[in-house]
Amino acid sequence: TFASNAVAQFGAIDASANGVIANSGSDISNALTALLDKAASHSQSVYLPAGDYLVSNISLPSGTALFGARGSTRLLHRVMDQSLQDKGL
Repeated sequence: TFASNAVAQFGAIDASANGVIANSGSDISNALTALLDKAASHSQSVYLPAGDYLVSNISLPSGTALFGARGSTRLLHRVMDQSLQDKGL
């Protein structure tokens, strides 16, 4: 499959094997950020298998790349309600 080839050929880290789960309905920003930081420290890429990933605030660190299954991997931006954000929720 593309995923196993990408992980093997490019030395990419498979996000699903590292706690970043597609279609969970939960914000995966913390897990994805930690994985991206880990990958950057080793100059590796991160592969997101097909699915939807809910994120609220991520950035791509220097030294890494993020890629997924063409047409099947989506990052969905979660917009927080400002009143909840003001309360630290």
